[in-house]
Amino acid sequence: MRCDSSFYGAAIVLAALQAGQCAAEPNDATAAASLVAAGALIQTDADGFVREVRFAAAPANTATASNLLLLTDLPRVRSVVLAGSNTTDAELEIISQIGTLRNLDLRECPLTNAALSHVALLSNLEALRFSGKSGATTIDDAGMQQIAKLKKLRVLMLDYLWVSEVGIAKLVGLEQLEELTLAQTLINDDCMALIARFPQLRKLRLARTGISASGLSQIVAMHRLEDLDLSEAAQISDKALAHVGRMRELKRLNLWRVPVGDAGASQLAGLANLEWLNLDNTTIGDKGLAVVGGLKKLTFLHLGSTAVSDAGLASLAELTALKELVLTRTAVSAAAAAQLAKQLPQAQIRLDFVAGQ
Repeated sequence: MRCDSSFYGAAIVLAALQAGQCAAEPNDATAAASLVAAGALIQTDADGFVREVRFAAAPANTATASNLLLLTDLPRVRSVVLAGSNTTDAELEIISQIGTLRNLDLRECPLTNAALSHVALLSNLEALRFSGKSGATTIDDAGMQQIAKLKKLRVLMLDYLWVSEVGIAKLVGLEQLEELTLAQTLINDDCMALIARFPQLRKLRLARTGISASGLSQIVAMHRLEDLDLSEAAQISDKALAHVGRMRELKRLNLWRVPVGDAGASQLAGLANLEWLNLDNTTIGDKGLAVVGGLKKLTFLHLGSTAVSDAGLASLAELTALKELVLTRTAVSAAAAAQLAKQLPQAQIRLDFVAGQ
C-alpha cells in the first residue's frame, strides 16, 4: 500500500503498518494504528506521516482522553476533526499541546468559554470551527478574547453561538481572516462596521441574522468579498439588494428564503462575476429572469419554489456556462425544460423535487 493523501480506516492502515509499507517514524505509526483501531479515520502525506485525524464519523466514545493523547505522538499532524464528539473543555488541554495544528473542527462539542484558553495556545492555527446548533456548545461573546490571540486564523466558524457585536469587536485584530460564518448568531446591522474591518475577508455567512439594508451598506467596500450567504435573513428586502448589487467581486450569493422578488433581482444586474446563485423560496418570477439571464458566468442557479414559468425560461438560453439549473416546485413544464435543455446541453436541469436536494 502507498501511504498518500487518502483517508483510511483500521483494516487498511493496520495491514500497511504491519507490512512496513508506511515510512512514518515508530511513534507516528504506533499512534496511527491505535487511533484507527479505535475507529478514527486518518489521512497521511506522501511520506506516510499522519496529517489529519477525523473522529467525527467514529463511535461516540472514540475521542477519549487516552486517544487524544495519541495525537501528541504525530509529528506532522495538521488537522483534527472532533465535530460531534464528546470532547470537553478539559480534554482540549491535550489538543493545546499539538503545535503543528493548522485546522481544528469542534462543531457541536460540549464546550464552554473555558475551552478557549486551551485553544488560544495553538499559535499556528489557521482554521477553527464551532457550531452551537445542537445546544451542546455554549461559547459566547466572553470567549472571543481568547480566539483573538490566534493571529494566523484564516477561517472562523461561529454559527449558532451567542455572539454579537460585543464579541466581534474583540476579533477585529485578526487581519488574515478570509472566512467568517455567523449563521443564527446575534449579529445585526450594528455589527457590520466591525466586520468591514477584516481586510482579507472573502467569505461571509450571515444566514438567519438580523442584517438589513442598513447593515449591507456598510460592507459594500469589502472588495475581496466573493461569497455572501444571506439565506433566511428575514430583514433583507428588494431595496437591500441594491447594496449587494454593488459588490462586483461576488462569485457566490445565497438568497434562499429571503423575502425578495423581481425588483430585488433587478438590483443584481451588475454582478458580472457571479457563478453560483440560490434564489430558492424567493418570489422571483419571469420578469426577474430577464436580469438573471444576463449573468453569463453562472454555473449554478436554483429557482426552486419560485414564481417562474415556461414564459421566462427563454431568458436563460444564453447562460452557456450553466452546469446545474434547479426548477423544482415551479410552474415550469417538462416540455419547456426539455426545450431549454436543447439550448443548454451542458446543463443538468432538475424539474422533479427530491427531498434533501
